Amino acid sequence: MKSPSAFLLSLILSLFPFQAISISSTIAQNPVNLNLQEFDIRNQLQQATQAKDWQKAIELVDKLISIESEPQKLRALREYRASLQSKLASSVQQEEPEPVPEVDSQPPIPKPKVDPSAPPSSWANIKLQKILKARTLVLAAAISPSGKTLVTGGERTLEIWDLSTDKSRLITDWIPQEYPISYNAIAFHPDGQTFATNSSGVAKKESGSRGCTSTDTTSSFSWSCNLGSSSETIFNGGSATQIWNVESGKQLLTFPIPGGGFGFGGSGFLSSTNLVSFSREGTVLLAIAGDLFPAKIWDTKTGKQLFNSRSDGFYFCQNATLISPDGKQVALVEFGNESVDLYNVQTGKKISSLTSSDFSALAGCPSFSPDGKMVAFAKGSRVTVWWLSTGEVLHDINTPNETTGMYARSAIFSPDSQVLAVGNIKKAIGLYDMRSGKRITTLSGSFIGFHPSATSLITAEELNVKIWNLP
Repeated sequence: MKSPSAFLLSLILSLFPFQAISISSTIAQNPVNLNLQEFDIRNQLQQATQAKDWQKAIELVDKLISIESEPQKLRALREYRASLQSKLASSVQQEEPEPVPEVDSQPPIPKPKVDPSAPPSSWANIKLQKILKARTLVLAAAISPSGKTLVTGGERTLEIWDLSTDKSRLITDWIPQEYPISYNAIAFHPDGQTFATNSSGVAKKESGSRGCTSTDTTSSFSWSCNLGSSSETIFNGGSATQIWNVESGKQLLTFPIPGGGFGFGGSGFLSSTNLVSFSREGTVLLAIAGDLFPAKIWDTKTGKQLFNSRSDGFYFCQNATLISPDGKQVALVEFGNESVDLYNVQTGKKISSLTSSDFSALAGCPSFSPDGKMVAFAKGSRVTVWWLSTGEVLHDINTPNETTGMYARSAIFSPDSQVLAVGNIKKAIGLYDMRSGKRITTLSGSFIGFHPSATSLITAEELNVKIWNLP
């Protein structure tokens, strides 16, 4: 039988999967005390950031830095400390007046009535059609607007699939095995000819001198390596959004994301979120590199950065659509806030806030519907759907059977906005009917996306990519 301290440690590790930490002194002789100490500091840090006590948060991050030894984690902590210092500096200055929400001159469209007795959805009859085998664990994927091409991403791998033949081609075979790179988010441009990725670690084909260089300061850590091979591969620590050509598989553009990159992984604190999304017209591109880092939005025609959110806090998001279909609004959440806030992409001004009873945005993910009429927010075992025109709650869905206390990672609408797919860390996907708010069925795997025809969807489970079709 386990001792009380050993049982407590195993419970903590199951909730916050820390990796082993190597330090000297007497603390290193007692790993139980060390993990409990780290757990306590992280809890205090979460409370300090919620209370916006930036000075206290900085002191707690310094404590984490003092007991950490792994370079990647140290870099993430130092970057987070730098962001806290910026918040502290801003807080001592005269506070900015609360932005006045922009007023929509259009009359509101009344919220539709929920029909609990709506006829059964055809999605209740969805069947598994086929399974594709990827080369590595699938971390992200996206379907082209035509529905003919699929791109999957993993560790050092990007595969482009022809769904008519079920064959794939690897376009990152030039990345050496020693490069710690993960492609964590993928999104197609509406023209279907290019796609965007977010990655932890950045690989580029460039000429340069052989060898590695690094910089390590109080607030940041970065490195760059060139192995001098014929491919002239350059590796950089950190994160970036990259644009790729589907036909050639070549990189076209790279947008570095300061502050992004490696987190603690899994469901640990500062774990990497990694989101990338185009507007429906493809005129703007959004990227988020980590849980506690702001969202950035670029104009895809000029490359100019349009928006850099002041708020942090995107947790356990996957394949979310944070940009409205017309590209004019972005849905953001602030760590510990009590609303989902909508901002004008061009001006940065707040348009409105969405909230409901007992609502908290401590950890969750917002997503627009394709028709632009709804926003869904998945958090824990709860999904809230708002009717945008009036700001009223359309559905407040509890999903205990699907999440069982595990955080929901996505709430994505079907192309016709009639079905909401809710995925979670437990790799279960619940499909919900927007007419009634009732669950239609549950599928296994992590959610990738709906086929543009709204007649099938794709999920991933380890190396398996599953394609589900309506009969």
